[in-house]
Amino acid sequence: MKLLLAAIVSLFLLHTLGIPLSSNTRYMTIDQQLECYNCGSVGWNVESCNKTSICPPNNACFLSFSTTGMSGNYNLSCIDNKLCRDPSRKEKVSVPFYRFQCCYTNRCNKHWV
Repeated sequence: MKLLLAAIVSLFLLHTLGIPLSSNTRYMTIDQQLECYNCGSVGWNVESCNKTSICPPNNACFLSFSTTGMSGNYNLSCIDNKLCRDPSRKEKVSVPFYRFQCCYTNRCNKHWV
């Protein structure tokens, strides 16, 4: 009974934090810290990012891409889970094209999921 209750509470917390659940993907538990690519601006060449860092607790790995004129820019970093769930995030960025994603496994932020 205690195990079932613990499983239900864990699922509730994952859902509350906005962490997607999938049977074919392994996610970190809430108390673990992710290792994410962390390169700031790398222009068009996301593959040039090889630096990683350990994120603070309650952070996700983050990947964004934006364009201004003919320039494109990838940004790889850690981000607070709460910001991942902000539905108005795209509206707050004043560039012609902006896309972002958060992910929840080690080094998952180099490619779009």
